[in-house]
Amino acid sequence: MTLRPPNRPAPKPERSPVGLTVSWVVLAVVAGGLIMNLVVGTVNAPDDSRVHDRRRTIAARLLSAGALDQAAALYAEHLPGDPEAHAAVAYSLGRAYADAGRPGAALRWFIEAEQMGSTEAASGIVAALERLGRGSQARAALSSASALDPAERASGDPVAVRIGEEEFTASQVRRALDDLPPEMARHFEGPQGQRAFLQQFVADALLWQKARRLGLADDPEVLRQVERLSRQAASAAFVEREIVAGITSTPGEQETWYLAHRERYSSDSEAPFAELSAEARAAVARDHRAARLQEALEAVIAQEMTDSAVQVFPEALDPIAGGAP
Repeated sequence: MTLRPPNRPAPKPERSPVGLTVSWVVLAVVAGGLIMNLVVGTVNAPDDSRVHDRRRTIAARLLSAGALDQAAALYAEHLPGDPEAHAAVAYSLGRAYADAGRPGAALRWFIEAEQMGSTEAASGIVAALERLGRGSQARAALSSASALDPAERASGDPVAVRIGEEEFTASQVRRALDDLPPEMARHFEGPQGQRAFLQQFVADALLWQKARRLGLADDPEVLRQVERLSRQAASAAFVEREIVAGITSTPGEQETWYLAHRERYSSDSEAPFAELSAEARAAVARDHRAARLQEALEAVIAQEMTDSAVQVFPEALDPIAGGAP
């Protein structure tokens, strides 16, 4: 029997220190590259706020160009974080859609503007609902915004008209009657006349509510007319309270006026003032006060023109003269 040495496993080749070093270098390079990419990517990544600002600028240009849907889509993704700015953007979109005759889209943005705190959006919501044929919802929205607070109603001033949630007191109706010109007010005298006026008041209120729901109260042309009427009313109040109230017309002043203009009131150029008829004396008093009022008005206007350094350029109204070289 022959003895043989036991089988031994073949020895494993030893790793070269150089190879190990190369492997760690490769791993280090790869890891370093990943880290560098992360760092560079972080540095080069666009700032979210700047992206939002850029997109909102583009949206604003689209909106001004009339591309409403594209502007709205871009705004919807990049609305400002500030609630006030958010509300302003939403209201602008609602206004743009309303002007374009698209009440459904306008309603969506007006509601968002209201949710973000806009106080202007309520009228837009009412107008959009009205144009969508949702009159009952529009009336409810309008009534909730304009209903008279019972605490504000004077005691002893009962409700004379109620339209939905909006109430009008007896004093409001009487004030409207008092504001009529005298020749019109005569048609509403007596109990029957007052009932007729009440019906007219209701008709006017219904038309006013309809106009408000359609947003016509904020129409630029309507506002221009309101401003003109407001200026006229304020000017008339100034004349009445500050000028007319200070005019005197005593019998002596009236006689002096008569002697200077007696041909207007009597065919007898020598007739004394005391012998004039009551009708002629009333005419003298009226004309004297009117002349005093005219003098006072001219004095006030002349003083205001001096103090305000007024300059008038009539040629600006003449297209020929204004355009001439």
